[in-house]
Amino acid sequence: MAEGREAWLAGDYRRALPPLYQAARAGNPRAQYALGYMYYYGQGVVADSGQAVQWIRRAARAGDPLAVEALGRLAGSVTLDERTRSSPATDDTAEPDRPAPGEPDAPPPPATTE
Repeated sequence: MAEGREAWLAGDYRRALPPLYQAARAGNPRAQYALGYMYYYGQGVVADSGQAVQWIRRAARAGDPLAVEALGRLAGSVTLDERTRSSPATDDTAEPDRPAPGEPDAPPPPATTE
């Protein structure tokens, strides 16, 4: 998790993805939220709001406060199709339509401290 967090903070999302994904799969709520955030904004992956919601929801169920907040913000902005759709792609060249960070329906960024 620490390696992924360090890479994410440096903006090296492709390097951050493998350790964050591994930690998220192992049940780490902070990593699950970070992975959801990356999918939401297309950081190191193709933006996929369905995957974003799935990972953020897992983190929220585990009690991550940012994930709980993000679910509240996203509740009305993601369609049912987007919630259930997922994409395994890992290309970060696409520029998806998305709200700017800080807008009401955008998830808050992952915490930078543990």
